[in-house]
Amino acid sequence: MKNGLLLGLDGVGKTLLLRQLAAQLTRSQRGVIERIRAIAHHVSTTASTAAGAAVAVARSRGSAAVGPSPTAFLIHRETQPTIGVEHTTLTIDTRNCSICEVGGQLLPMWKAYYAACDFWIYVIDIANPAQVCGAAIELFAILQHETMRSKPKLVLLNKTDAYFTLDDQLLRSYLCLDQLYADPTAQDHNLTVVKVSALTGENMDMVIKWLAQRMSSSHPHNHGHGQHHLHHHHHASSHASVSTPPADTGPTEPRVHPVARA
Repeated sequence: MKNGLLLGLDGVGKTLLLRQLAAQLTRSQRGVIERIRAIAHHVSTTASTAAGAAVAVARSRGSAAVGPSPTAFLIHRETQPTIGVEHTTLTIDTRNCSICEVGGQLLPMWKAYYAACDFWIYVIDIANPAQVCGAAIELFAILQHETMRSKPKLVLLNKTDAYFTLDDQLLRSYLCLDQLYADPTAQDHNLTVVKVSALTGENMDMVIKWLAQRMSSSHPHNHGHGQHHLHHHHHASSHASVSTPPADTGPTEPRVHPVARA
């Protein structure tokens, strides 16, 4: 089982992020189970008499058509600050991974958890301008750490649902994204950046796909190419995709994705 490390300063939404991921994965798994049950019921009813089977099939089709509501999956937004360390297990494509969430108040102790992780996720609150600079400084400190810079890493720019958020130009500047990828000696080209909302579930499907790729990798450290995924959609995805994405075919030039506005 792969081990992930979830880091971020206080109040950035780490706990809510894990809650949203778990909720979307649970809903997707329930959908698969319901489809299997509908198919099994259809097969069993067709083995009955011709008259009875016709009625049963009609009923089974009618019941199968009733699925989960297409509306966004609602979760409780109230959370308590993570004082210590919390572990959450996520299941994707029958594979499990353990996510270790370390509270922002334990910032001086973060390094103690670096060696045990196979990949790491760093969350930044883009609706809190006063905190972004400090969050960027801590991110750079992690990137420069010998143990962490070669591991797959996902930076989540959280709270796109907020009334005010920093624009992409400022975020690129604060996080020095272009400089990171322009440096030919940089060892952190397996960095992925995604704008998300832990509250509404926006772009959680991209996070799940990223996790699925980490879990399906046969190597502890999957060295992929770096990408800026500064996608921003106004509507959250109706469901989370849990299928494993294709593995990287090899190093390519980093792609810079502008913000997409629906």
